[in-house]
Amino acid sequence: MVLQGIEVDTRAYCECAMLNLIPSLESADIIEAIESGQMMDFLLQGENLNILMQCIQDNSNIDSSELNFSRLMREAEATGNIGDMDAQTFFLKSCLEGVRHQDPSGDVISDQMAKDYCQCAIDALLESDEYTFEDVMDAEDRHSDVFQKIVVPCAQEVFGVTQEAMELSTEQEGYEQSIQAVKKRGRSKAKKP
Repeated sequence: MVLQGIEVDTRAYCECAMLNLIPSLESADIIEAIESGQMMDFLLQGENLNILMQCIQDNSNIDSSELNFSRLMREAEATGNIGDMDAQTFFLKSCLEGVRHQDPSGDVISDQMAKDYCQCAIDALLESDEYTFEDVMDAEDRHSDVFQKIVVPCAQEVFGVTQEAMELSTEQEGYEQSIQAVKKRGRSKAKKP
């Protein structure tokens, strides 16, 4: 199947989703999503979306360094929806999920602040017309152009956060992930006879 110029091996994609997504879902959640008519919303939230995106990435022929993000968005807007939402709403929702992942309780970032930040980032990406899909996927890398020219200005505008504070937060998060990886390796070695 070819979608927006991206060739997808649908059989391999479906196998990936079946092997990786389905086992992670609770049957009660699936039943509730079907009964409420919210199955697409359920599949496109949080870790479910991440699994599906990884399956697309693993089973498609796409050079994300050549695929222009804003052109892809415009084409998606012109040709139809992703599930039951337009492309901007889809990416807004993905961005909001990412912000909520950083602040699950909403103690620091209110829902309105998160929405304003995500809309700022999406608008800036659409206006720039210079970033590839790969650039957008690397937005969390503090050395990337998207981080410096989109993430930082939007965070400063909406949250009043300085670039130095964002870089310190990114370094701290990387440090914590490294510690968790070392602990995990230590636990797995300890379990072996």
